[in-house]
Amino acid sequence: MRIFIVSALLVACLANIPLEQYQTGESCEKSAKFNITSVTIDPFPPGNSDQYTVVMTGTFLSKETVEQIYIGQRKNKEKWHYTYQTINKEYPKGTTETYTISLQAPAIKGPYTDQITLHKSDFTTLSCWQYNYVI
Repeated sequence: MRIFIVSALLVACLANIPLEQYQTGESCEKSAKFNITSVTIDPFPPGNSDQYTVVMTGTFLSKETVEQIYIGQRKNKEKWHYTYQTINKEYPKGTTETYTISLQAPAIKGPYTDQITLHKSDFTTLSCWQYNYVI
């Protein structure tokens, strides 16, 4: 049976059939109102001062208005540094949305954690995604 599985994987690779893509990172919001279903970071991990893109897709579990996307970054366990993008858009329940965020990696070597959160106008968090990398 093992030989069959290994053979099937080898054939799939040689036939250039894409295998399942694994997500980078994890949810950091226990009661999210925006259920994140896919996150792709390209390139990952980003290199020193690289431009990279985060594509995050999910579904709204209730009618919500997204005011801003916050991008938090910290080196080691130091203070968070935040930037944001204003969205100011209302979404009906069940809406699937994809957000594309262009970022620049830090220039200073070390381990980093980035968090991407969707917020309402009262700063309530709708979702959070976090990932780690080393420059």
